[in-house]
Amino acid sequence: MAKKIIYSEDEKTFLKANSTLQRKELAAAFNKRFDRDLSVQNIKSMCTRNRWLTGRDGRFEKGSRPANKGTKGFMKENGGSFKKGHRPRNSVSVGTEVVAKDWVKVKVAEPNVWRNKSHMVWEQYHGSPPPRGMFLLHLDCDFTNNAIENLVMVSRADMGKLNKRKFRDTPLELRQSLVLVAKIGTAINNRKDGQ
Repeated sequence: MAKKIIYSEDEKTFLKANSTLQRKELAAAFNKRFDRDLSVQNIKSMCTRNRWLTGRDGRFEKGSRPANKGTKGFMKENGGSFKKGHRPRNSVSVGTEVVAKDWVKVKVAEPNVWRNKSHMVWEQYHGSPPPRGMFLLHLDCDFTNNAIENLVMVSRADMGKLNKRKFRDTPLELRQSLVLVAKIGTAINNRKDGQ
């Protein structure tokens, strides 16, 4: 256990009167004046406990000039900076397909606009994207298989019912029927709720 440091009233008065000094300077002046050997941390702790603050708040004073005034951006241009019109080595052209987290994504525009391939297949076949709040379900649970026969549009409520009935564990030939049962259940619930 650390030894408790006791300060006399004269020492406390001195610390309070000189609290605006930096703590290192205050500790040196205190130790010299009272012939003590206290660390900067001891003096800092005493001042903090008694709320004898330095008066500094870390902000620029009004009218002061910031050190980076006149520079543009984070730093000035150097030899390794990108020039206007430069394309990075790893950039890909529009139409490129990539598998990311098991989903197939397609680059549709520059500089970096990507869409799920399943949404694009659905939109091409039906003429419009899935409405807001609706999801595309892959019947075989393989997100890289984006054949239109494998895609079914379901609501959030339908997804909840399918997850509850362990859709992924159901045999493939029964999944379409399970989707229809979930949609019927959602329709019945909506009717009961008067929607």
